[in-house]
Amino acid sequence: ISGDVKGEYTPLLRELGMTPIALGRGSPARLNALDLGPLAQRWDSWPVERQREELAGVLGRWTKLLAALAETQGYSPTVTDEMVLSTVLRRLVGVGDGYTRLRPVTIPDVAAQLADPQDELWRDARFAGRREFLDHTRLITDALSNLVVGPLAGLFDEQTNFSLDWDAPIQSMDLSLLRSRGDQAIAVALTCLGSWSSMITDLQDDGDIRIVVRDEVWRQMRLGLRAVQAVDADLRLSRAEKKTQLL
Repeated sequence: ISGDVKGEYTPLLRELGMTPIALGRGSPARLNALDLGPLAQRWDSWPVERQREELAGVLGRWTKLLAALAETQGYSPTVTDEMVLSTVLRRLVGVGDGYTRLRPVTIPDVAAQLADPQDELWRDARFAGRREFLDHTRLITDALSNLVVGPLAGLFDEQTNFSLDWDAPIQSMDLSLLRSRGDQAIAVALTCLGSWSSMITDLQDDGDIRIVVRDEVWRQMRLGLRAVQAVDADLRLSRAEKKTQLL
């Protein structure tokens, strides 16, 4: 259950002997929206071509997620902004030649890189200098920085500190503690959880059929076109992957 807004699935989980993962006020749980999940675990076992293919898909998904989150702050990212985000993510994750071990990345890491770019970053992004880079990316930087100290604070601003039991019949991310933060915070949380749940289940090949329920997706859709695109990027309906997503 990728974001149970009202805690409606909790009685079902408890009947099945499970405790939902609660996010919000008073909960110690943290979830990294840019979690590498099973990608990091399998990276070393893949040939270089497979590494590049899988990483390209993940970076594309993350770029759409960050663009959608920026739009919640009233700024619509440009194609140049998306190119910069992709460049920042590639540098942070530590992959340049397909052989490097992946490094964990968080949204605060991305905002920090944009605010204080290394020379290699603005050169890789084809800017004439540091000042031109800072001036051009000021709005996307401010949008993500506002999220880090706002809706993402205490929820999606650190590494994931819990693990999922893949043998359990059901898992749920309970967002009922977030309701006091308002609709936008819930919508941002649903956007982060949608991306994370797709990432975390994409490469599970234990043979099980998985159903991912994305509750109250209308909240996410109201954030804007890029939020809709982020949902589209996450959707998978494949007999090969044995995963069905329900909106």
